[in-house]
Amino acid sequence: ALALRWERLGTNAKRTNTDNVEPLLRGLRSIEFSYFGKTRREDTARWLNEWRDNPGLPALVRITVEFVDTTRRPWPDIIIPVFNSG
Repeated sequence: ALALRWERLGTNAKRTNTDNVEPLLRGLRSIEFSYFGKTRREDTARWLNEWRDNPGLPALVRITVEFVDTTRRPWPDIIIPVFNSG
């Protein structure tokens, strides 16, 4: 399952392993993240499996999910533009 774990800022309360965990997707076989952008060594942007030691942020992030139940309707890739407001 893909889960979201969250915590309020400024709280000092003790927490357990199940505090503030919300399942987002269940029954996943795999989830993959890809990054689109220019690397230090290349002038042309392309999709990469990891984003390490590159200047700045990637232009896009792609999320690909595959479910265990193959009869379930497949999801299209989710492509998210990355904006740097700083």
